[in-house]
Amino acid sequence: MLQEYDVVRLRLTLADGNVPLGSTGTILIVYDHPVRAYEVEFMDNFGRSLGTFTTDDDHLEKWQR
Repeated sequence: MLQEYDVVRLRLTLADGNVPLGSTGTILIVYDHPVRAYEVEFMDNFGRSLGTFTTDDDHLEKWQR
């Protein structure tokens, strides 16, 4: 189960398409109601924010260095 401050990688495209597949981000908030979801800030390869998005487990995997 993912937790706040975990570093994650995007494995499926988000609906708005602004974040490339494989982008990494940090989970800022974990929501449990009405369903489990995550508020994630994604970054580009230069450390610039691509934005903060809400998504679910299907789109994310824990990133291993």
